[in-house]
Amino acid sequence: MNSGNDDGPSFSGALMNFVTGNWSRVARNNLLQELRVNWFHYQFINAPLKDGPSSFPEFIFPALTIGPNWNYPEDWNQDHVTATYEVKWHKDAHDIKVGSELHLEKDAGWWRARSRGQMFFASTPADLAQRIPLAQWTNASQWNLTGLDPVANRFDIYLAPNDDWGYNVPRPMYAGWIGDTWTVNSQLTLNLGVRYDVAWKDFVSPGNDETTLIINNGFDTEDYGYKNNIRDLNNIAPRVGFAWNVTGRNDFVIRGGSGVFYGTQGGNQAVDAQLFGGQRLVVASFQNDGKPGFVQDPMRGATLADLLSGRVPLPPQTISVIRPDFQMPSTWQSMLGFQKQVNDVTGFDADLVYYKGTHEDEQLDPNVFYDPATGFPKNPARFGRPSPNYGPINMKASIGYSDYFALASSVTRRYRNNFQAGLTYTLMFFKHDTGISSAGYGSQLLNPFDVSAEWARSSEFQRHTLNANGVWNMRWSLLLAGSFHYGSGNYATITSPADPLGQVNGARRVLADLTVIPRNTYLLDPWQSLDIRLSKDVRVGSVKLTGMAEVFNLYNYARFNRNTIFGNALFGQATSSAGIPRTGQLAFRISF
Repeated sequence: MNSGNDDGPSFSGALMNFVTGNWSRVARNNLLQELRVNWFHYQFINAPLKDGPSSFPEFIFPALTIGPNWNYPEDWNQDHVTATYEVKWHKDAHDIKVGSELHLEKDAGWWRARSRGQMFFASTPADLAQRIPLAQWTNASQWNLTGLDPVANRFDIYLAPNDDWGYNVPRPMYAGWIGDTWTVNSQLTLNLGVRYDVAWKDFVSPGNDETTLIINNGFDTEDYGYKNNIRDLNNIAPRVGFAWNVTGRNDFVIRGGSGVFYGTQGGNQAVDAQLFGGQRLVVASFQNDGKPGFVQDPMRGATLADLLSGRVPLPPQTISVIRPDFQMPSTWQSMLGFQKQVNDVTGFDADLVYYKGTHEDEQLDPNVFYDPATGFPKNPARFGRPSPNYGPINMKASIGYSDYFALASSVTRRYRNNFQAGLTYTLMFFKHDTGISSAGYGSQLLNPFDVSAEWARSSEFQRHTLNANGVWNMRWSLLLAGSFHYGSGNYATITSPADPLGQVNGARRVLADLTVIPRNTYLLDPWQSLDIRLSKDVRVGSVKLTGMAEVFNLYNYARFNRNTIFGNALFGQATSSAGIPRTGQLAFRISF
C-alpha cells in the first residue's frame, strides 16, 4: 500500500465546443474598434468503471485512502458567452486601449457527491495490506473489515430527497480597462494601465436562504450560517512596465514591470453551498456509537425517509458554507530582465520573476473546540463539538497566501542552414504557500485557528527545470526533431499514521504526541525524457506523403512514487511508477 489516495477505478471524459466571431472597424486612420464574441461549452463526466466498488464507501485512514472517490459520479457542464469591446487609439507617442468585457457563465449539471459515503478512521491498522489485498482492491466483497469498529470515527453521507442532485449556478462577470503604451523616446517605452474586475454572483447559491449559526469554539464567536450577496467589489489592478533599448540598435533590451492581477475562485464554492449547505440535501455525519457493527452498518438500517419523517433523529449535518468576507485571489507580480541578440540568428534572455499571492482558497472546520494549551483543536470524538447539531463544517475561506521567486532564461537559434534549436532553463529560488489542493479547492487546514501552520515549501517547488528542442532538416527530405526535458524533482509531505486531533482530512501531519510534520520535506525522484521524431517526405505528382516514426522517453528513464508514511517499514521505497515508460508510434500524412 502507498501513502497516496486510491481514487478507485473510474472513467473521465470531456466534451468541448467553441464558436467565435470578430468584428473590427477603422473609424479613422488612428482609431480602431474591435468587438469579439465567443461561445464555449464544456462538459466533464466522471463515473466509476463497471468492475469497481461503485456502491461501496470510501475508507479514509490517516495515511491512506481506499475505495471509490467521494466526488463521482458527476456530469459537470459549463456554458460561457464572452463579449469584448475595445477601442485602440494612436495619438502622437501614445497607443491607448480602452475596453470592457461581459462574461456570462453558467455551471449546471448533477453531482452525486458522497452518495456512497465516507468512513473516517482514527488510525491505520498495521495489517491493512492483509485486510484489503492489493489484488482485490476493486473487489469489496473480499475485504476484511471485522474488528475495525474501535478505530472508526464517523461516517459521512449525502442523501438527496427525490434523488435530486442537480445544481445551477449563473456566474456573470464584468471587466473594464484602460492602458497606454507610451513611446517616451526612441529608446524608452512605458506601459501604464489599470483593470477592474467583478464576479457578481460567484459566491451566491440560487435557492438558498440566509441562515444563522453562532459558534463559540473558545477561540472566537462568529456566525457561520449561509449568507447571500457575498461580493468582492475592490478588484482594481494597476500595472506598469518598461522596455529600454539600451544601444538603440534593438540588440540589447532591458525590461521590467510590476502589477496586480486578479483571478477567480471558480464555481465550486457556490455549487457546494447550493448542494451541500444543508438546505437541499441531507448532509449527515453519523458518529461512532460504540456499538458492534458500526463499520458494516453506520446508519443502523435508517433510510432517508426515516430521517425526513423524524422516525430516526436527524444526525449532525456536515454543511458547506462560504465565509462572508470571501475575496478573489490576487497576485502582485514583478519582473526585471533583459534580452540580448548575439548575432543574426541567436539570442538569449533572462528574467527575474517574483510574485506574492493573497486571498487564496482554503478550507477549515470552525466547529471544533480550541485548546489553549496546545493551540490545536480538541479531538471532537472525545470533547464533542461547539454546535452538536452539526458535524465537521466545510468553511470556504480566502485566507491563504503564497510567494515565488525564480530566474527564467532561454537561448534561441532561429532556423538557418536547415537547423534550429532552443533551450529554456528555470532556477527556482523559492516557492511557498499555505497549501494547494485540486479541482478548484484549497487545501484543508491542519489547524483551523492558525493558517500560518500551513506555510511551507510548495509541492510545486522544483529547483531546476530544463527544456531543449531542435530540428534538423537533413538530406533526402529527412527531418529529425527532438526534445529533452529535465526536472530536479518536486517535494511531498510525509504523512502521519495517527490522527490525534480526530480531523482526518486536515491532520495527516500530526503525530500521536502532537508533533507537527512540516509540509513538503521529502524530495521525490527527478525526471527526464528524450523524445525524437524522424519523418520522410515523398512526392507523387502533386501529392506529398509524409511518414513519421516517434519514440518517447528514448532511454526509458524510470521514476517512482514513494512510500511517505512516517515510521512505516517501507518508508522511502518505490510503490508505483510515476513516469511513462518508453513508447513509440508510426504515422503517415497525406497533403494535397
